Order: sequence, then structure tokens, then C-alpha cells
Amino acid sequence: MKQLKNGNIELGVHIADVTHYVKEGSLIDEEAQRRGNSTYLVDGVVPMLPERLSNGLCSLVPNQPRFAYSVFMEFSPKGERVKYRIAESVIESKRRFTYDEAQKIIESGVGDQADLVLALHALGRTLYSNRMIAGGIDFESQEVKFILDANKMIIGATVKTRTDATSLVEECMLAANRTVAEHLHTLKKEWKTKQLPPFIYRIHDDPEPDRLADAVAVIRALGYDVPSGKLTPMQLNAIIHQAHDRPEKPVINQLLLRSMAKAVYAETNVGHYGLGFSDYAHFTSPIRRYPDLFVHRVLK
Repeated sequence: MKQLKNGNIELGVHIADVTHYVKEGSLIDEEAQRRGNSTYLVDGVVPMLPERLSNGLCSLVPNQPRFAYSVFMEFSPKGERVKYRIAESVIESKRRFTYDEAQKIIESGVGDQADLVLALHALGRTLYSNRMIAGGIDFESQEVKFILDANKMIIGATVKTRTDATSLVEECMLAANRTVAEHLHTLKKEWKTKQLPPFIYRIHDDPEPDRLADAVAVIRALGYDVPSGKLTPMQLNAIIHQAHDRPEKPVINQLLLRSMAKAVYAETNVGHYGLGFSDYAHFTSPIRRYPDLFVHRVLK
């Protein structure tokens, strides 16, 4: 990320170039397609690709040159994307932060590369605000992590929630994913074709009316003010915000989340209801999701 002379900000999102190593039709590619994705278990992971790739050649480790596929996006101070370019690149990262390390810098304002982390945080907040205004839904998800003993028996559990540091990374990834999906419209104009090029989108359809109505009935019974009729994403956000700092907040989140349609991969685009995006794809995890690998190949 860097500040430009015109007052805008350039954000680069760099993803390991897995397609450089996993050639279409190779044995590794066939096995990755069969697996579809990396599968995460309580005590480990069954990777989509061999460990030498996933933890070695395609891991953006500090001070090691790595092939990457990069999305460079120029944003105005208000968070509007005004330019972008997608390029094959070679990067050498200087520092790997944990989420906890980045969070401490955001909270204290001091630390290694503090100016960069704080600038990224400010951009992330702007992108988040724009996404909410455009119709994104502010679900607050929680992840449960189990603690195992030497015999791999569960002896405890911890709950991981969203932080400013995780949101920072999430907004950067969302911006890149959205950009590569919208790039198809640019190609359509350049190539002067009637249809968009073939692609795999990540779509999220409108919620099922009956399931949403059941959730709303329970939420009303809890004393919440819920408008009648078809609810807009903004109205769903208003319900979630009503629950802020109240003990039933996790229940409200789960009720609304379970009333939503499931996000799926599809070759036909219907938009992403939960994010409020008309065009969205998965680009940022080709090491663990085969559709992302496919998207990289299509873009190239």
C-alpha cells in the first residue's frame, strides 16, 4: 500500500501464483480438482495440494522471492476504486504479522510498520462503511476452536470473534475478489463481445421468504422492532445493531444467518446478497480452493 501524489491510495493484494506450478491437466491438478478444497479438521488439515506447495513454494514467507498474481487497486480518499490492474508478479515480503500483533498496533498506534498498519486499518474502515451503505449485511460470525489433550480428546474450547485486524484483511480480500469479477465487464468492452467470458462466481441469492419470516417472528417475540413486509439488507442491519451489547446478540445473529441462502459457486451470476455486491468471485485462496485456481487460469 502506498500514498499517491494525487492524494489517492494504491492497495496491492498479492496472492501466490499457484497456476505457475499446478499446470492444467497435470496429475497434481487432477487430484486437486477431485478434492475440491482443503478440508479442515479439529486437529489438522487435509490439504488440496501437496505440502511442498502449500507451505513452501506457494507460501509468501518473508525475505523469499515468490511468484504472485497481484491486484493493484487505486482508491480515492472516500474509498471509491478509480483504477486497477491485474498482473503476474514476483514479490518478496518483509514481515509476517499475526492478527494479534496487528491488533496491538491498531489499538496502541505504535509498533513495527505502524504507519502502514494504521493506514491499512483506515482504508479498511472506509471500504467497510461503503459496503454497508451499498447494502452489505453486518453479520458478526464467531469461530469455535477446540483445545485437545495428548490423546486428541477435547478438553476445552475458545471462541474467536472478529477484530479490527481480521476486518482489515477481510476488506482487502473482498476488494480484490470484487475487482476480478468486475474485470469481466472491462474485457467484454475491450473484446466487443455480447456476453461476458466464462467464469466461476461466488453467489449468494436472496433469503428464502419463509425461513426469514420464521426468524423475524422469534426476533419480534424477543421485543425487537422489525418492519413488516420484505426486509432490505439495511433493515436487517438495523435489527443486528439493535442487538448490540445485549445478551441475546449471538442468537439474533444466528437466527438471521440461518435464514439466509447458502453462498455457492456458479457459472451464472446473480450477485452476492450478503455482501451487497453485484459481481463477486473467489480469487484469494487458490492454494486451498479449486474454484480460485480456476479463476486465476481464466484471468490469465
